[in-house]
Amino acid sequence: MEYWNQKTFCLITGASKGIGKEIAIQFAKNVGPGSVFLTLARSASGLGETKSEMLVSGAKDLQVVTATIDLGKPDAAEYLSMINSALITTGNKAEDFESCILVHNAGSLGNITLRVIEVDNLEEIRNYFEFNLFSLILLTSQFFKVFNDSNKQRSIIQISSLGAVQPFKTWGYYCAGKAARDMLMRSIALEDPSITTFNWAPGPVETDIYSEAIEKTGDPDLAKVFSDSRKEGTVLTASQTITKLVKLLGEKKYTKGEHVDYYDVE
Repeated sequence: MEYWNQKTFCLITGASKGIGKEIAIQFAKNVGPGSVFLTLARSASGLGETKSEMLVSGAKDLQVVTATIDLGKPDAAEYLSMINSALITTGNKAEDFESCILVHNAGSLGNITLRVIEVDNLEEIRNYFEFNLFSLILLTSQFFKVFNDSNKQRSIIQISSLGAVQPFKTWGYYCAGKAARDMLMRSIALEDPSITTFNWAPGPVETDIYSEAIEKTGDPDLAKVFSDSRKEGTVLTASQTITKLVKLLGEKKYTKGEHVDYYDVE
């Protein structure tokens, strides 16, 4: 079965800017006619801009539903209601789709000024993992309550990082969160072979987070690496990394649950 060119329901978190916006635009071009996208972010205006670009270049009869939401306050009932509402609004049922894709893109660096042994603020710890991990778990469970047909093509794309497999000084929050997300995708792949899960490490991409990494990192050596990469022009664009992701998904040249880095692929 071909990955693309099918009537698809696709939910994307953090779709208002950066990598999430690029995923929304490129995926919209590759799905089949009549597909529906549910895009989430905190910025209504950003989601509106993304939607406009999707509708200009996307598949025939594409419908885009936007939802302004704070994933830092996980709520399973709200997620389920939001997905069902998107189906009702667009005049569809879950069984009308040949494929469904859940994209976990939203994420944050957290406090990148501290070494792990200096972390002592419980509220800060809780806030980080509620946004980066707990919401992902609950959104996943609610998504597959709706899209529960194991005979259909179902997949989860999780935007990972080199930090999921390699520690960075003062990035304990981020690396732990990404490693946990990777492992959850591997667990799903083992538990339910009918769901394709894929961890995509996009490489160093020019986004707001990249700037934040330079300005706030507690380790000066790491800050210099990021800063030098920008000066040398080796930082990727969102378009570069997502173009490669789209191609990889189309070719299906990966193992379910695996972690693949931008630089792993020719």
